[in-house]
Amino acid sequence: MTRTHIHRNPLSMLVPVPKAVRDRLTTRAYSALDAIARGEHPGESEWRDLADVVNVVETLAIEMKALPALALAYTETASQSLRDAAKRFNDTKTVRLDAAGLTALRGLLEIYSQCLETLTERQMERAFARTKQVIEQQLRDGAEAVTL
Repeated sequence: MTRTHIHRNPLSMLVPVPKAVRDRLTTRAYSALDAIARGEHPGESEWRDLADVVNVVETLAIEMKALPALALAYTETASQSLRDAAKRFNDTKTVRLDAAGLTALRGLLEIYSQCLETLTERQMERAFARTKQVIEQQLRDGAEAVTL
C-alpha cells in the first residue's frame, strides 16, 4: 500500500470567503429578514435562511469558540422567536417575528456578515459543515426539528 501525499499550499488556509459568495449569503439573509419584518408574504425559504444564520453563528460561538458570548444571547432570543413564528405560521400561515426576535436577528446578521468578511473560506466551510453535523446529531437524538 502506498500513501499519497497531498501537497497543499499553506497560504490557501488564509483565503477569504469570495466576495460573490459573501454577497449572495448576506443578501439572502437580509432579504429574508426584510420580507419577514415587512410582512411581504414570507414563507419557508425566508424562515430557513434566517434559521441557517442562527445555527451557523451558534456553531461559531459554541463549537468553534470564534465569537464572544454576546452572540449566544442573540441566538437564544432569535431561536425562540423563530420557534414562536413557526407556531404562528401553523395557525395563520404567515411568518411574523416579535420585536425582540427582530432585534436579535438584526444583531446576528451583523455578526454573520462580519464573520463572512473576516474569517477565512476554510473556517466558514468548517462552520457550515459542523453546523450540519450538530443538527443531524440532534435530530438523531430525538430533538424536535422546528420547521414550517
